Amino acid sequence: MGGRYPGQFPPALRVAAFVQSVLLTFLALIVLTKAGIMFPDHYASATIAIWVVTIVSGLSLIMNLATPSKWERILWAPIAFTMLMTSGWLALKDFV
Repeated sequence: MGGRYPGQFPPALRVAAFVQSVLLTFLALIVLTKAGIMFPDHYASATIAIWVVTIVSGLSLIMNLATPSKWERILWAPIAFTMLMTSGWLALKDFV
């Protein structure tokens, strides 16, 4: 989260990190559902929600490329790029 705080985050950022972890878990469940790995009854909802995952992944890539933190650019930018490509592929696979 920017690399501004070495060691332990202040309380507000700990809450933000927890919220991010919950969000990433939810996004992963959408991807797994759209990929047909989990929750087959929710495939139709995942077909719509995968676009949210793709948009969030694109924003994450932009933020990780723009951060002043060298390690976030080195580690998280490629991960965000991979998330963008895979969620985008899943979003478009029904159209191709």
